[in-house]
Amino acid sequence: MKIREMKRFITSARSLFAEIKSYLLIHFAPTVARNSLLMRLNSPGASTIWVLGTIHLRHLVTRTYSLAHLEAVLLHIHPDKLLVESRPSEVAAGNLADGPMEMGYMSLVARAAGIPVDGVDWWKDDSNGIRRTNTEREDQIASNVYEHLSAMGSILICLGFSHVHDLVERLREKGYVKTTISAKNKAILFDTSGIQKNFPEGMASALEHRIAADERQLSQTPSVEIFERVRNGLTVRKKLLLRVRTTGERS
Repeated sequence: MKIREMKRFITSARSLFAEIKSYLLIHFAPTVARNSLLMRLNSPGASTIWVLGTIHLRHLVTRTYSLAHLEAVLLHIHPDKLLVESRPSEVAAGNLADGPMEMGYMSLVARAAGIPVDGVDWWKDDSNGIRRTNTEREDQIASNVYEHLSAMGSILICLGFSHVHDLVERLREKGYVKTTISAKNKAILFDTSGIQKNFPEGMASALEHRIAADERQLSQTPSVEIFERVRNGLTVRKKLLLRVRTTGERS
């Protein structure tokens, strides 16, 4: 095995171990998981990258790691740019609900705060109708992130926790150095005081846009597996839309 391949194998193994650890913490010690999924890396220059791992729908039922905690980090850091787990072309087209539901939430909060938003995700359906999470996808996500790195400024990257450790390892290979965030500072960053409990303005509209797109795909897709995945996602988004309408949006 070549040295480069060996390094990639070691990095992948280390990332897999960290992902399994995060998964267990999310279920049994969510506050510990929350704190471990917020990371900061500095470049040899002056730029700072913050990486925040998310837990998708579990934010709706996890009291100590809710959507409000994600928003608190964003507003406390107030980065020069927010990168989310959505496809760049979809974000550019205004489809903020392309990725997991918290990505749309964070995108709307960021825009309301005057923070630019871009997507970094990439995926495709394989012949079995599965949206793949593998080395190819992680390579593409990393490549999309690299396009936004600059000599100065700060970036906050929000990704599902399963992508976080792999990306951090890749950034370290690029020369970024992971720096310690004290428990006191993490408590400040996750402090939800003053965060409104309802949804940001535009959340219902973003979900309606995605639901319409999903319904169009259901009418066109020939694959049973893709049909089932899209239908399941559609059911979740309709339930979330009902929750948004019940809870209300900020004016």
